[in-house]
Amino acid sequence: MKNSEELIQQFILGNEKAFETLVLFYKDSGQQFAQRYIPDFHIAEDIVQESFVTCYLNRKKYKPSYSFKTYFYTIVRNKCIDHIRKQNRILLYEISNSNISVSAEEKLIQKETLASLQHTINALHKPYKQAIYLVDIEGCNYKEAARIMGRTLASFKVTLYRARKQLRQELSEEATHE
Repeated sequence: MKNSEELIQQFILGNEKAFETLVLFYKDSGQQFAQRYIPDFHIAEDIVQESFVTCYLNRKKYKPSYSFKTYFYTIVRNKCIDHIRKQNRILLYEISNSNISVSAEEKLIQKETLASLQHTINALHKPYKQAIYLVDIEGCNYKEAARIMGRTLASFKVTLYRARKQLRQELSEEATHE
């Protein structure tokens, strides 16, 4: 990108032409980056557009000592994670409110079991909770989940192993107290 430092300075000052140039330069790569987290093209596209808006509104917070690409991709990544979390809440709500033909007693048991599981997962250490959520609820593969969490694959595998171990321990303790 020609005169990128000057372009970034103009962007920080609110120059719309400079911002348009940045948008044109990063929109395709941003879209591809978002689709690593969110496979749906249109949702990923919306996330990239929201990320550009966030970039522009928070341009005063940008530190020119960092790469604009890194700054922008971090915003895209965070918005993708937010979207995944939102989808999980919707999915858990739909599961808990499904109209499968079962008796009232079975529905109550399912609801209590789901609530207990959610409570136990939410009580876990944050990285553990995220690892379980990404792999076991969202269905991400290890490599993708490690990337989302900003960890190496090996570090992620250790975190997931420990998370599952702790979850099993917590659930078995709950079962013995009942």
